Amino acid sequence: MTGVYRERVAPRRGGTGPDKMISYEAAPGANVIVKGSRIVKTAWEPSIEYLLGPRGSPRPTLKIYQRRLDDLDFQGYNPFGVREPYG
Repeated sequence: MTGVYRERVAPRRGGTGPDKMISYEAAPGANVIVKGSRIVKTAWEPSIEYLLGPRGSPRPTLKIYQRRLDDLDFQGYNPFGVREPYG
């Protein structure tokens, strides 16, 4: 069916080879978008550290918001994760 599906697709099997793969297809005429992302509406706060433009320039009217991501469950891989340097 037409829609945006914000879910993780993790099939147990993918087929037995390039000519025998399992595929997922939209219904005829449907416009389907599968995203692994989700809408996060809570815990956003105005950024006071990040500034647009060169130092000393007037504060822009554009507001920038930030949110910590450590409370979200990325189920393994975190695309926004920062690796700690070895040391």
